[in-house]
Amino acid sequence: MTELKSSLKARSLFLILFGVVWIIISSVIIFPWRGIGAILQLLLFPTVGLVAIAAGIYPWIAWLKVTRPEIIIDKTTVGVGDTFTVSFSQNFKGSSEVRGIQLTLVMRETAHHGSGKNSHTYQHEVTIDQQDHPGQTFEAGETLAFTQPISIPKSGMHTFHAMNNSIDWRLKVKVDIAGWPDYQDSFELAVQPSLVR
Repeated sequence: MTELKSSLKARSLFLILFGVVWIIISSVIIFPWRGIGAILQLLLFPTVGLVAIAAGIYPWIAWLKVTRPEIIIDKTTVGVGDTFTVSFSQNFKGSSEVRGIQLTLVMRETAHHGSGKNSHTYQHEVTIDQQDHPGQTFEAGETLAFTQPISIPKSGMHTFHAMNNSIDWRLKVKVDIAGWPDYQDSFELAVQPSLVR
C-alpha cells in the first residue's frame, strides 16, 4: 500500500511567494517612465502580484471546511496495464453540503522546444478515467470515504522524465461544496514500465 502525495500546498505557497516578491520588486524598482508607462508600473505590475497571491490563497479557503484527503493505493508499484484500488478519505471541519466528488486519472505530456528567448513549453493532458461519486451532507467531524478501482491502459506510457520531454500521471480530486470554493487537489502517481514489474 502506498500513500500518494499532494502537490497543492507547494503550488499555493509558490504562488503566494511569487506574488509577494513580484509586488516588492515592481514597487522598489522605479523605471523612468512617464505617462502610460508610469500608470502601467503603478497599476498593472502590482495587480499581477495580487492575482498570484489570490490564486495561491484561494485553495486555502476550501481547507477551512475540509482536511487534505488521504489517498492510498493498494500496490507499492503501479505499472502500465495494471488495475489498482484507490482508497479516499477526507474529514470535514464544518457542516457542508457536498454536491459531488470527482476522481480523475490524467496523463500529462510536457515538451520543451528551443532555447533562450525562443524556448517554448507545451503541456497536454489526457483524461484516462473519470469517476463521479454522489454528494451528501456532512456534519463537522464526519468523514467522506470510498474506494475505487482504476486502470492504467495497456497502451499507456509509463512515467518518463528527460531533458526536454516528460510524461506524468496524476490523480485529480474535486469535491464540489455548495456555497464554498471547491476542494481541488492533484496527487502524483508513478507508473512503471510493464517489464520493470
